[in-house]
Amino acid sequence: MTTAQLIAAWQSGEPWFTSWVDHSANAIGLSLYNFLNILNINQIWLYGRSCAFGENWLNTIIRQTGFNPFDRDEGPSVKATQIGFGQLSRAQQVLGIGYLYVEAQLRQI
Repeated sequence: MTTAQLIAAWQSGEPWFTSWVDHSANAIGLSLYNFLNILNINQIWLYGRSCAFGENWLNTIIRQTGFNPFDRDEGPSVKATQIGFGQLSRAQQVLGIGYLYVEAQLRQI
């Protein structure tokens, strides 16, 4: 199944696909929660076809990022991190990746 087919099935409201997409957002959010506990990240921008799942999907990710089974109070890393859909064009993304590659190569000199 392609991402486009999954998005179309989700948009049609098919319960199995809706549940699958919701579970994926929960899994992504919990994964980001684990990363935020060990890394100092200020911004996370999501790109790609999955952004077509929209704001509810994003809000599920954000909510799960703040989930802590041992402490119901949000930790400081959650409050300090912004998560959203990226706004860069494809050309800007490629240019940024190119700059990162060049910087990495220059560090090896």
